[in-house]
Amino acid sequence: MLRIVLTFLLFLSSSVLANIKIVASIKPIHSIASVITQGVTEVDLLLNSQQSAHHFHLKPSQISLLNNTDLVIVINPNMEEGISKILTNLPKHKTLYVVENDHDDHDDHDDHDDHDDHDDHDDHDQSSVNYHVWLDVNQMQNFANKLTEKLISLDPKNKTIYNNNLGVLNHDLLKLNTGINTQLGQYQNTPIMVYSKALQPFLKANQLNNTHSVVDKHEQRLSVKRILDARKIIKNNHVKCLLSTAEIAPKRTRTVAENFDMNNIKIDIIGSKLIKGPELYFQLMHNIVNQVEKCLK
Repeated sequence: MLRIVLTFLLFLSSSVLANIKIVASIKPIHSIASVITQGVTEVDLLLNSQQSAHHFHLKPSQISLLNNTDLVIVINPNMEEGISKILTNLPKHKTLYVVENDHDDHDDHDDHDDHDDHDDHDDHDQSSVNYHVWLDVNQMQNFANKLTEKLISLDPKNKTIYNNNLGVLNHDLLKLNTGINTQLGQYQNTPIMVYSKALQPFLKANQLNNTHSVVDKHEQRLSVKRILDARKIIKNNHVKCLLSTAEIAPKRTRTVAENFDMNNIKIDIIGSKLIKGPELYFQLMHNIVNQVEKCLK
């Protein structure tokens, strides 16, 4: 009888003290979540460095991970399209979107239009939110506050730890933002061209002069018209910097920049080669800032 009671008490205590299970889709968001949960639990990362954040097929182990977690953190199902179906089958309280559906708080207002205008898939970004919000440090501060509230609602016994971690994170994000402004402030009037709109949140947040996007989404076809339009803008605006994300084939940007005296810089905005964890977001943003400055010099 004593053994049964002890076994029951052990089970009860372990269930009460069990850490909540959290999964984050991509490295930058995983990093922010890892800071908030330090001292409580470790956050699982869903997508590895070889999997595209936009288009991927879940492995059985990843499906199991999503089905057996207390909280799944993603940018938005329209961003991580490979898990959109499974997200709709999860209870709403088990999901947290960095960018909520039907909200345009994070929108690039220059591109905003009716969300029902999806006839041309290639032009999808013209009529929707720019989901690359982790490139804006201010947006990550907002997300960190929202995540902390969510974690406290799921795990109130660790409220103090979550709030303390949030305080440290907010301090570090403020310091990061100040450093970015100091490093790039002198280039605010320097014309920049981006290959796709993925980098717009970074440029907008730091008041940099984005003159043109060659395409809206990186997978769009690079038509002759787009090339000619981009080259005309480069010439007329004396653009010296062309930025592209890591997935863009070099021959595409070379076609745009050919015969112009300009820097052509490729940026990894997801941190694919960085080690996951609490420090990744800060390392990633420093890398991006250094690459942008290199392009603008």
